[in-house]
Amino acid sequence: MSYEDPFFVVKEEIEQNVSAATTLFESWNRIYNTVASINNEELQRTEEELRSTLNDVSADLDDTRQQLQDIRLTLADPPKKLKGSEIKNLQELMDGHQSFNTFDQIRSKSRYEEVIEMDNTKFINNETLQQTVLIREQDEQLESLYGTARNIHDIVTTMGTEIESQNILLDEFGERVDRTSGRLENAMKKTNDENLM
Repeated sequence: MSYEDPFFVVKEEIEQNVSAATTLFESWNRIYNTVASINNEELQRTEEELRSTLNDVSADLDDTRQQLQDIRLTLADPPKKLKGSEIKNLQELMDGHQSFNTFDQIRSKSRYEEVIEMDNTKFINNETLQQTVLIREQDEQLESLYGTARNIHDIVTTMGTEIESQNILLDEFGERVDRTSGRLENAMKKTNDENLM
């Protein structure tokens, strides 16, 4: 063709946008799998770029569909002014549209949204699992602390009982020492009295 067919110009733009969207989606997916939070600035920026690119593709496809619909109507009832070559060009343009339909499959925003929802669900499930594991670990630690506190309580109780027993023994020993000391004093007095005599 000597002139640049607008269909092929638009088709090329759409192909470039689809390629950019694919690259952006791969980047978004890579970033998503490496960041700790979905609030990551780079992830959000990439997602905005991806949405913008998909909106551009969608708008281009809608414009192209409208143009193709207009061409179909024109071909169905061609104006008297159209020459045979112009009708042939329009028919070729329509034939080119057949290969263009594959872009409708790529356009599907629902697939992108499904991936996001699936990734969000995976993220939520992962966070829930981590929280469950963390709670379980905390429960085990609390149980261990409770066991340790219980052991310390038992040791303190035993020590208290032992100290009481020791106090009783010391009191008894003190009483014996006092009696023995009293007897010893009495014996020493008797001995001193006898020596004096």
